[in-house]
This record gives sequence, structure tokens and C-alpha cells, in this order.
Amino acid sequence: MGARNKVDVAIVNMGHNAPGGTDKLTPFDAFRVAQALRAKVVIPDHYENWASSTIDPEQLVWIVQKNDPKMKTVILKWGAMFTYPDDQDMGTYRYPDWRERYQPERSREYGNGSNK
Repeated sequence: MGARNKVDVAIVNMGHNAPGGTDKLTPFDAFRVAQALRAKVVIPDHYENWASSTIDPEQLVWIVQKNDPKMKTVILKWGAMFTYPDDQDMGTYRYPDWRERYQPERSREYGNGSNK
């Protein structure tokens, strides 16, 4: 795939396998998939979906940094938005603060309760 197609971003499922399990990619396997695809950015997915398979995505960050410093790792969280190439340097996603949206004067508890 990587030789025939231009792959900029690889989103790779990753997790911890229980003893005897082989259905989830390890962080190193996830890196190898992204490397084989010649991806510029690798994003781990499903690393925290199940308690029995949760794995620290920072393991993938470390492996990528040590083995292919040109490749970038982006760690997303639930509901995150990623736009390539704008967000390729974000590292770990941080939820927006949105202080400018906070309007206590429009709330029933702190304001007059009107929603104008």
C-alpha cells in the first residue's frame, strides 16, 4: 500500500493483549504498520476502549521518536478533531478551553435567566 499510494496519516488500532491474545497491535506493531505505509503521521486508535486492553499511547510516541524521528505521532482523545496537515504537530490533543463561550450572565443560576 505505501509503495503504490501516498499515505500521509495512518490511524492504527492498538491495545494490550491478554496472555495468548494476538488480536491487538502492540505499539511497536502499530509503528511498523505506519512505517510500511510510509506515513508521515501515525495516530493510535482504540487504545483505551476496553479496560482489559488499555495501553499507554506514550509507548508509541517513544517508539516512533527512537526509530523514525521524521514520523510524527498524534494522540487524540474522545471527540477530538484532527485536520491534516494543520494539526500534524499537535502531539497530544488538548480539549479547547472555550472561556470565550462561557457566559454566566445568561444562566438561570448566575444571570437573569433569559436566553437572548
